[in-house]
Amino acid sequence: ATILDIHHQKMKSSILRKSKGKSKGKGSNKKKSRGKVNDNSNAKNKDFKIHITMNDINAQVLVKDILVLILSHRIATLVPNLKDFQALCDNNEAFLLTCVIYYATLAYAMPSAIYDKLQSLMKEIFLDSTCKSFCEKYPWLYIDEHHWPAFQKIASFWADTAKYDPPLSSTKGILNHLTPRDPFSDTTIDLSRFEAMGLPPSQMEQIRQMDASRNMRDKMAKDDMDNLLESYRDMSTWPDSFKQAASENCREGASDEELIEFGIDTVKHQFEIEGGHENKDNPSKSKTAMVLDKKFLFAIHTLLPPQQFANLPALKRDATLARDIYEEDDPEVKGRTSSSSLTKVLQKYREHIHSQWKVNPVQSDPDYRAYKRGVDERDDAFIIEEFCGMFFHPGIQKTLFVGNDNWTGVFHYWTFFQIVAIFYVNTGKAISNLVADGNLTMEVSYGSVLDLGKYIHTNASKRLNAGLPSSFSRMMLSNVPDYVGLLSTFTQLSPLLAKDSMVMPSTLRSNVLLNTGIFNSYDEYVSGTLAMTAEQSARLLRLRVLEEKPDVWNHWNRWGVDERPAQKNPIAFVEFKTWLHRLYMMCVLPPPRDITSSVAERRPNTVGLFLNTCKYCIDLGYPVHWITTILDQLLSSSYSNPLTTKALIANQSPSTAMVSKKPKRYNLSAFRLELENQLSLFMQNGLLPDTILSMTNVPVASEKMYHLKIKEMEYLARTGMKVQNLFNIGFLLQKETDDGYKKKEENPFLAMMIDAPTSQHGSKSLRYDLLRQGNRVGHLFSCAGYNAVTNVISFCMCEAIFEEYRDYFLSIVTTDSWHCVNHPAIRLGEASIIA
Repeated sequence: ATILDIHHQKMKSSILRKSKGKSKGKGSNKKKSRGKVNDNSNAKNKDFKIHITMNDINAQVLVKDILVLILSHRIATLVPNLKDFQALCDNNEAFLLTCVIYYATLAYAMPSAIYDKLQSLMKEIFLDSTCKSFCEKYPWLYIDEHHWPAFQKIASFWADTAKYDPPLSSTKGILNHLTPRDPFSDTTIDLSRFEAMGLPPSQMEQIRQMDASRNMRDKMAKDDMDNLLESYRDMSTWPDSFKQAASENCREGASDEELIEFGIDTVKHQFEIEGGHENKDNPSKSKTAMVLDKKFLFAIHTLLPPQQFANLPALKRDATLARDIYEEDDPEVKGRTSSSSLTKVLQKYREHIHSQWKVNPVQSDPDYRAYKRGVDERDDAFIIEEFCGMFFHPGIQKTLFVGNDNWTGVFHYWTFFQIVAIFYVNTGKAISNLVADGNLTMEVSYGSVLDLGKYIHTNASKRLNAGLPSSFSRMMLSNVPDYVGLLSTFTQLSPLLAKDSMVMPSTLRSNVLLNTGIFNSYDEYVSGTLAMTAEQSARLLRLRVLEEKPDVWNHWNRWGVDERPAQKNPIAFVEFKTWLHRLYMMCVLPPPRDITSSVAERRPNTVGLFLNTCKYCIDLGYPVHWITTILDQLLSSSYSNPLTTKALIANQSPSTAMVSKKPKRYNLSAFRLELENQLSLFMQNGLLPDTILSMTNVPVASEKMYHLKIKEMEYLARTGMKVQNLFNIGFLLQKETDDGYKKKEENPFLAMMIDAPTSQHGSKSLRYDLLRQGNRVGHLFSCAGYNAVTNVISFCMCEAIFEEYRDYFLSIVTTDSWHCVNHPAIRLGEASIIA
């Protein structure tokens, strides 16, 4: 997540000026094009302040970010008057730092000299520094001292790879495990990959049809281009400007046929540059762009070294081999190489890389490493297309290529290293110019973004003394809500939004990247955790989606605080009550889903989140007695006294929020014990007002954190399955065990393959019985943590409840597929106190 506080001290100073740098898009194999580095020195503005908070739950990502920011800034400091790419290469230290960024962030192996430089940088920046000395050296970077040990831990592994356990793979092993796509293949789908997944024949047929459809589309695109080119044989259709350009560029006295051939070649070349129909949004995907880089990546599975390696004695052997590759260029058209001769050169370089290069430790997180047959698992290498897709972004091209009408041409005349280098050089220049006048502060925050609000509130005075903000103008969360849910995002982060000003309205931005295609509308996505539509959110939660047409496919969907809908049309208690009833039932009774499918909606709602939402509503100004009335209704629900409400339970996923015309009756007694437990915990920790206690029957008792080791946990542990969503792991307390809710399939892998959201393979429907019979079946707890590696379940429980139910049997439950997991019988009382 990236969170910004943008502060304008004067209204007239609120405009950021565009830089006026230019880049040339022309060049040949003999004369290299020079990328222009923008000089933003004229855009300095002492009245403009920007604070950026970068947050991630993964320390490795943040350490890499810190490294890149410092090196980019250092490069700009080493060559302050840098004007083009060649000037960067002429400064050995700046060039070496650029190579570190190039390989550390984008490759899985690197030359030994660059590896040695990386290790020395990790020691200098992190291991030989305290948090205090680091912040003094880089005053524009702020790190809280309690995050520093986590960053030093990551750095220690990168500085000494012998610490990895199990050890890192060999260079040959890790590169051979990569599977880059052939950049020159016409195949759009790798069918063998789907076949290896063991997909059923019906799905394979669908994929084949999709592949045939895409190939047909590409064929049609080629036919369209051929028809277009043929139409240029009629010179009477040519615009005057095109005729003039052809005449000026052909030899004097050229015949009409020569002019026609020139015109056709010109249009065809433009098609290749733009990538035709398929690649118009990312010219780096064109088969004529960065040909040598793509061939090298496809053949050796790492990045082509820059020609300027020759400037560094330590890279002499790599420079020689790289020179041989570059010399394979066709003398007429850059990048078109002879296959046989290039193959021999690449083979020689591959042997050198496998024996002399080092594995890039920056790509291996010591806290999380996925293994397959003893080798680190790696994604497909689409490095060039992915980076250039970002580099191609309109905002970036305006910054780097202002004044150049043919700026897309750089993808066809530059190497990939040049593109990466110019990008980070400009990054360093931007940081340097902002830092020079004290305009920039970058805060690095490690941990869950949902804890950021609590952290800021707890450390308010400390942040004030450090000149750090407690509210923000922009929150850009990428697709974090895909995992934690919009409800958690809103309740925890919206209080950090700054009040709107005339200059800068405050917004929270997020997108949908996980299983996007399963949602028929944005409301379906929103309802998955909010239990309401986007329009209802403006009235109930005072948060309004700002897009005219919100959509799961939007690059961003922006949300902002808006009090007006609730002021114009005040919320009635019945509407508020119905929504909270629906939200509670969504938390305790999520719709069944196929947990074996990677394409499924995630609903990370728990009873704890429900109570936190109640607290949030009180903070919004809802009457406390509304909340207590609703909680009393939920706590008193039983077989003889069911909850009466117009809220409907969602029985499919995804689904929109639903309201019945007539009241429905629900027995929610199976979930009452957990609500009592969680409400008691909230009261003990002062998370709800004292008036809640006087209006409910929940006893306040001391709380404890317990953990319980589950032996021989079938299905989740023995198959090596990764638990998709730990919020879906809970447990059921029963006086007597009932194996009818367990899976009947003995083979856990086969059970995974045939698993269904209901009991289609022998077991009873736990979800249906809990709703129908309530606590006669048992007491369900959904607020639990589960460690898939150690098979330990942890939970917080009041001692009074623990002692009362200590003799009850505890069964692990997956609340997405709604069955009990096979494991030996165990009682609640066997849990140990850990806090």
